[in-house]
Amino acid sequence: MKGSETFKKVIKAYLDKRAAEDELFAKDYAKPGKNIDDCCDFIISEVKKSGRQGFDDDEIYGIAIHYYNEEEVSFTKNQNCTIVTNLSDQTKENLEKKAEEEFKQANRVGSKH
Repeated sequence: MKGSETFKKVIKAYLDKRAAEDELFAKDYAKPGKNIDDCCDFIISEVKKSGRQGFDDDEIYGIAIHYYNEEEVSFTKNQNCTIVTNLSDQTKENLEKKAEEEFKQANRVGSKH
């Protein structure tokens, strides 16, 4: 799946923000057995099932939320496809900086043992 890292970052950033603002969703977002990789595979599976080629951001975010709201969902993992995200260069840069900061923070915490 090409473009998957940017896609994952965008979906995760949206879900993180949503969970911070919505207590009810935060509980679903923290469910054991749910993760961003499977969420993205679920989104791709649902998009492919629809037969459509393009979606609004809100439609994709809605599918992501559905993945976390439901106890069990069925989908095909690791599908071969190309993902196009609608991000400005500034948004991509901000996501990359955030990911780099999180990585550095995680390494600092891990090395203090």
